[in-house]
Amino acid sequence: MKDIKHCIELRQACAALAFRLFDWKTVNCGKGVEKWREICKSSDEANEVRNQWIW
Repeated sequence: MKDIKHCIELRQACAALAFRLFDWKTVNCGKGVEKWREICKSSDEANEVRNQWIW
């Protein structure tokens, strides 16, 4: 159970960082940021992770 919680926390941090880079208009977003955007759109992802991307 602890491993699952840790994994979700890591994915939340990655999604939050990707969103902040995406939101920062002066930076050219890379493939990783676009990949996290797609992940956060997916209904297959945990809500805790998806909620890090603010639409």
